[in-house]
Order: sequence, then structure tokens, then C-alpha cells
Amino acid sequence: MTTSSWKDYVLPALELVKELGLNPKHTIFEEVSQQDLNRVAAQGVPWTLPHWSRGREYLQLDTQWKYGYSIIYEVVFDMGDHAVAYISQNQIQSIATLTVPHVYGHSHVYQENVHQSHSGDLWSKYREAYRRYLEYEKDLGYETLEPWIELSQALAPLVSRLTPSYPDDVSPGYYDPYQVDNTPQYYKNPEERKVIAKKLSVAKSRGYGDSDILRWIITHLPLESWQQDILYIERELALYWEDRTRTKIVHEGFATWTHKSILPKLKLPAEWYLELARAHASVTTSRITNPYWLGWQTMEYIYTQYGLEKLLEVTKNSSDQALLYAYSKDPDWYAFIYEALSGGKIYEVSSDEPSYIYDYHQFYDDFSYSLREEIIPSLYRTKLKIEIGKHPQVEETPNRFKLMESKAEHSIGYITLTALDPLDLTYAKRVLELMSKVLQVDVMLYHINS
Repeated sequence: MTTSSWKDYVLPALELVKELGLNPKHTIFEEVSQQDLNRVAAQGVPWTLPHWSRGREYLQLDTQWKYGYSIIYEVVFDMGDHAVAYISQNQIQSIATLTVPHVYGHSHVYQENVHQSHSGDLWSKYREAYRRYLEYEKDLGYETLEPWIELSQALAPLVSRLTPSYPDDVSPGYYDPYQVDNTPQYYKNPEERKVIAKKLSVAKSRGYGDSDILRWIITHLPLESWQQDILYIERELALYWEDRTRTKIVHEGFATWTHKSILPKLKLPAEWYLELARAHASVTTSRITNPYWLGWQTMEYIYTQYGLEKLLEVTKNSSDQALLYAYSKDPDWYAFIYEALSGGKIYEVSSDEPSYIYDYHQFYDDFSYSLREEIIPSLYRTKLKIEIGKHPQVEETPNRFKLMESKAEHSIGYITLTALDPLDLTYAKRVLELMSKVLQVDVMLYHINS
């Protein structure tokens, strides 16, 4: 019986991934209990603010593990200038070893992909934020802090790194010199331009047009410093996961491709291979909706068709949406995915020849439709495009109507939101109620029919 440990393969795996051309961040491996692994997965990052919703997530993960429904093998965090990987000490050594090159695949994406945060030392930042929270809890009590955490979690889906843009100069428009007697409507004389410029200046100073409500509240409402800080901490966490979720398929696909490429070169004990095959198969279940499988097969296709240089280029520049959109126009990619899904070459079924093999043409039609109508649109991550206040460029029209409002018990003012896209009304109602309750303002939500 072998006495090899997964730790014996950390450095050999790193040497192999670098020989392959990968450039992972400096990666720290931490071995923890499965319960601790479930806890950090539920929290979102190793250091975050306590809230009942995170406790609920932990209980779900822990229960699923204890009853054998599912298990988390590893969790990798991008800490800005390095990565931290947590590996369960409850796993057998073979499966723990599989996670090592898988982690390096994630770490490479963190380092190279343009859609990642590329922030500084997030580890220290999150620890320091947690320390500040403990001081607030000691001084104010958890019951005082909880509503602010809950509000920030409700607004987390709306966070964005993009800021509202305003023109630096107001264009006079176009004046046709041949239309002397009939000045075009879109021409703006100096007085008109001055009025518009003043409106834009007011809009910029008040943050009108910002769709990140959490950022607007932090910046423009007269909050106490601890209130601003709680919202800021939670917003930073939401931004971290906003970056990560845009590249879920890229991340898991490339990490899976990496461990499949590296494991055969590690000279592992022969008795490990059956468990390794089982663990790989359990993660890469052949389903179009499985990001591990679809991402892995897409990476395999790029590698086999175009080579390693192209694979690294795609991994560097692609979000999930861009990746699938690009290859959804490639007939050879469909054929590759079909063969991987069916376990064999393309087999066309005639109407008079019964077969259990999925007809390729039917697969192509179904999959391309699903990509076009469901999968790719969902990856755009279209948010509830809510703008703060009455932006000068969003004038009152017959199509702009009040959708709902929520009044505070002791209101100190009001906030007007304008939804530009269809809304989840249950979510919108909950957000308005939390805003009015926590911020003590009346909140009105308008909608625009396009």
C-alpha cells in the first residue's frame, strides 16, 4: 500500500504546468476539515461578515456532504497578488492529488484572464474588514448591524464596476447651412447648451443615472461611517463574485483540462487511477448544462484543432458569453461536442432505421437553439437596470409609470428608481421594503415601456 501524500505532488505539478506554458499565481495550499471547507465555500471568501444566510448555505452544503449527495473537493480564492486553495483532509490522497493541477488551472485564469479583478492584497483587505466588523458588533450589537448586511445582500446582484458616464461637452448638434429658414430641431443654440450642461453637472454631482444602487447609497446618502463601511465591505464581496461568475465555464473548463493534461505525467501510484477516473467522471457528467463538462470539451476542441497557443489566448481574453458566442458559429465545434456527448462518431439516423443514438442534425438544431435562446442570453447577466433619481436624459413621458413604492415609518426623504428592463416583481418589492426600512426613506419605482 502506498504512503504517498497529495503534498508530494504540489511542486511536481507546478513544474509541469509551467512547462506546459501556464502562468499560475503564487498559490498557497491549505488542508482543512470538510466542515471548514464547506464553511469557507458558504461564506464566499475566508473572511466575511456573519449572517444567517451564510449559515443556511453552510448547513445545506454540510448536510449534502454528510448524506453523500454531493461533495466539494476544493475551493480556490483569488486574493489579488496570490491564490489560496483549500483542500479537504477528509478526502483520500488520490482525489486530493487530482485537485492540485485543477487548482493551478484556476490560478492561471486568475492571473491571465482579462475579466478577473486583478486587485491587490485582498487577503489582508478581507481580514481587516472583518476586524472592523467585530468592533462594530462589540459597540452596537449584531441586531443593529444585521439589517445593513441584509440590505447590501439584496442589492448585491446590481453591483457593477462601470460608472455612469456624462458627456464633458454638450454638442450643438448639426446645423445645415442650406436650411436658412428652417433650423433643424436637433440644433442647440448656446443658451440651450448652457441649460443642458447645468442639468448634466447636477446629475453627475448627485449620481443620477447610476445603476449600482449600493454604490449610490454609500456615496450620496448621509450615513454614519459604520453604516457606509458595512455596505462597502459587502459590495466588495459582491464585486469579487461578479468577476468570477462571468467566467464560470472558462474557469472550470480550463481547470479540468489542466488536471486531465497533467495527471498522466505525475507518475502516480497505479492503485490510484480507478478513484481518479471516478472523481473526474463525477465532476464532468456529460451534460450541456454542466459548466465543467461543456467548458472542458470546448477547451479540448480548441487545443486539438488549433493548439496550445490558441487555447491560452482564448483563456486569456474570453468571458463565458464571448467563448460560447464565438464557437456557436463553428460547425466543427458542434460535431466535437456531439461526439463527446454520444460517445462516438457522428451517426445519422434514417427514418426507417431505428436507433438509440441521438441524430446529429436533431442535436445541432436543439443545441444551437438552446445556445441562442437560453444559454448565451443568460450569460449576458442582464441586471435590473435601475437608475437613481430623475436623470435629465430620462424625461417624464406617458410610457413612464409608477410600478410600486414603499414608505418608511419616519421618512427623511425619498429615492426614485427607474427600471429600464423587465423586473422580478417579488425581488423588486423586497428591495424597496428593505431600502425604506433600513434607510428611512420613501422609495418609488418607475418603469419605462419601450
